[in-house]
Amino acid sequence: MDVTTYANATVLCRRLAGRLSDVVLEAVRVYYFVGEGDLADASLLVSLAMEDVQITPAERDLIRAVVADPNAAEFEDLRVVDEPVIPVHDFQPAGPPTAPDPARADDILAAEADRHRVHSLHRTWRSSTGDPGTGTWVYVAMVGDSADELGVHSALSSRLGVSLRVAWPIEAVAVSEPNSYQDRALAGAVQVS
Repeated sequence: MDVTTYANATVLCRRLAGRLSDVVLEAVRVYYFVGEGDLADASLLVSLAMEDVQITPAERDLIRAVVADPNAAEFEDLRVVDEPVIPVHDFQPAGPPTAPDPARADDILAAEADRHRVHSLHRTWRSSTGDPGTGTWVYVAMVGDSADELGVHSALSSRLGVSLRVAWPIEAVAVSEPNSYQDRALAGAVQVS
């Protein structure tokens, strides 16, 4: 994967956060980071269609710029609309009483973040609007503009998975690049490091 395609994949993953399921987006990010473009492309295209994720024409063009086959038949199954319906999440600095304790994750991720020159690490409780009883912790790692967002994401999520066997979503995003999902998450977050 060349530098431009990798940069486009990074932007695409950032834009799909909060719309594509956490598990799929995690896989897509890791596949692109480790150079498994075919697996990333297949996971992305099939999941966008199966999860009925609405995308804009500009996002469709960005996907075409990333995938190996910009004329893949799967493009016919994508739901392209001018104004996509984007899931609304509530972000709160504290989780409900039933939420898992994030203290160990905070410590583990803060130590890993230091190794990857993360400017700041934030944690928030994300729940679906109208269903506050369900949700997950989400971490946002703010990195420098020249940092490899996919690489930082992979390092942090791997450390969390290996150390605690949890897969809470992690957003690694350049300070100048957050989109509305990351902005909303940061607005309801506490700084961990």
